[in-house]
Amino acid sequence: MNIITTIKKQVPILLSLLKEFWLPVTLTFLAWLYSSYQKNPKNTAEIIGIFSMCGFWVAQWNRISRQLKVDKNLNGIEAKAEKLLEKLDEKTLNLVNHITGGDGFCYATPVVLIGEAMTWTFTCVGGHPIHDVSVRLINVENLGGTSHDFHDIGTLFPEFGAVYAKTVGKWESSLPIGNFLVFFNARNGRWIQELKWIVEEGKVISASRIIRGTSDFAAQDPIYFEVDPEYPWEAKNREPWQTPSLAKPWKEPA
Repeated sequence: MNIITTIKKQVPILLSLLKEFWLPVTLTFLAWLYSSYQKNPKNTAEIIGIFSMCGFWVAQWNRISRQLKVDKNLNGIEAKAEKLLEKLDEKTLNLVNHITGGDGFCYATPVVLIGEAMTWTFTCVGGHPIHDVSVRLINVENLGGTSHDFHDIGTLFPEFGAVYAKTVGKWESSLPIGNFLVFFNARNGRWIQELKWIVEEGKVISASRIIRGTSDFAAQDPIYFEVDPEYPWEAKNREPWQTPSLAKPWKEPA
């Protein structure tokens, strides 16, 4: 049994040798056969020399062929690994943005004015939900009264319509002229919205812009900019806003 087992172990080696040297052996045999019919047949040393030469070149050919296959396979594996890493980075970034909110933000829009109550919508912009959203609204036209209003909005989902109605304001008077600063704080940072509007003949004419972080609107281009062309800047003694290089430098909500 041990002899049979040993022979079985040697079979793959013998097959590899046969695969490697079948061509040199065949060429050497043909050379010997041809030489046998000549007047001066080659001796054993010459036959061995022919075999050695053929074996050498065939071995080199096989070595280079195998090396080329190995290189090709390695290049394929490397390309697949790079592609996999790119997908992994993309998925990881997408997961992180889904948790943090990415570069998304939201903006406030007044909807209804009923007596002293004001209803707003908060629209989420971006490809991911934004979390832990809180809002501080300041009625600039009524700084002497109850001008501050704080609200925890929570999480806003763009894929769920992106519009959320909240009754988030009660002031002593609701004027047809609106001038608000809206401070947002969320898991992915802070941003500030400046919102102005006026009601003329039942039509609301508004101007709105948003910047991140700082309250200096002149220091950076807004991430949100929407101004009705007919907004009466001169009539309200207000300086017109500088139009940014991109009219809408943000992703529209889905």
